[in-house]
Amino acid sequence: MQTSLAWCLLFTAQVAFADDGGFPKDSTLLDATTLNERISGRDYVLSHSWAQDEARFQFHANGTAWLNLGRQVDKGPWRTDGSHICIDWKYGTPGCFEVREFDGRLFTRWGEMRPN
Repeated sequence: MQTSLAWCLLFTAQVAFADDGGFPKDSTLLDATTLNERISGRDYVLSHSWAQDEARFQFHANGTAWLNLGRQVDKGPWRTDGSHICIDWKYGTPGCFEVREFDGRLFTRWGEMRPN
């Protein structure tokens, strides 16, 4: 569970960053309705150069999110708040992370959320 908790902490530690580092230049914020429509009922994969495993997010239409990272799994209710995805993880730290759009694709500050 240590790896899963590390990723959860990573995704919820965004408030510690004051700059826009990691997002593509000219990326735009989304409103909550648009972001919800883009992710609800879909799976996304997020990888980072320093991470051993890709993080797979499943955003079920019933409001439950799943995180699969290697052999680690976490889940919790999700919601959108402006351009943020907020998840109350069962094992990890609850919190929100910002999502922006660029060229029709979704990005976090850690990389692209690729449809799976």
